[in-house]
Parts: sequence; C-alpha cells; structure tokens
Amino acid sequence: TLDRELLHCISCALSISETDLKDGASGLGAELALGADLRLARPGAKIAFNHLSRGITPACGGVGFLGALVPKSFAKNWLLSGRAIASEALTASGLILELYTSTDTASEILNSIATQSPVARIQTKRSFLETIMADLDRALSFESQFSTATLATGDWKKAMNDEKNFMSAMAMAQVLKGESSEAQAN
Repeated sequence: TLDRELLHCISCALSISETDLKDGASGLGAELALGADLRLARPGAKIAFNHLSRGITPACGGVGFLGALVPKSFAKNWLLSGRAIASEALTASGLILELYTSTDTASEILNSIATQSPVARIQTKRSFLETIMADLDRALSFESQFSTATLATGDWKKAMNDEKNFMSAMAMAQVLKGESSEAQAN
C-alpha cells in the first residue's frame, strides 16, 4: 500500500528523520512514526497500537518495524493488547529517544546530528538497515497478506459504526472453506 511504501522510503532515506509524537499517537499514526530514525515525545505521551479494536491488522510496518525496533515480546504484547503504552515504557524500550518539556530538546538533538560526519552518519544508518532489512522485508510481505485478509471480513466497517459484532474465527473459516470448494468445482 502507499502507506507501507511511504514508511519504507522514510526509513531508508539517507538523511536522519525525526518525528515529534507530542502527546502520542494511535493506529496508523503510531505505525508511521516507526519509520523515523528518532522519536521524541512529551512526558505523559501514549502510543496505542489499537488496530485490532478497529477491525484491522497492522498494515504498514506495525508488525515488521515494531519487531525490529523493540524486543519482540514488547511488540507482541503492545499489538495484541491494544492498550496505550505510557511514555516511560516507550522510552525504556528504546522506541522513544527522549521525553522533552521544551522545544530546545529537539533543537539540541538536531544540532548534535548536524555536527556529525555526514559520511559516518549515512554509513551507520545503512549498516543498521542492512542488519534488519531481510527480516523486515519478509515481515512486511506477511503483514500485507494478513492485513488484506483481515479487510475482507468487513470488521473495519463495523468498527467505524461503533459496532463490535466482529466476524468470528469460525465464521471466517467457513467462508474460506466455501471459497475453496467453489474454486475446486470450477
């Protein structure tokens, strides 16, 4: 999807990208923030990977990028619980570089980056990306397949109307079996 491609472009750009989460993010906004090299937030900020309660599966890096940036146990817990994660936990996990109370913090970080050797900085970023790219590409491929399947349930439409009668796993299995037998008959 376009969102997945945008996230990939942000993360693979040679320049350093920084995002200010301010008071937090959720859903797709939280996913897009994963593409940045550095993430800042205010104390008290929260991030929620609350896709599942919206009837969707993370579709543009919520699984792949998150699993590459923080311990997989954190990523799994955060994705499956859908609960808002406090800024202290996000900072302790390394997902957020620093909490700030004034805009001077962002300026200080940017000034620090500006004094670095451009070649050394680019090579360090490329080196890091090389260590995760194969796993990330694989994860993004699976993420795309699973998110497309989830969209087919129509649960996202129900969530938009504040309905919570999502399709059960058993009902989805019956739909898939019906499609399989139809395909074999043709």
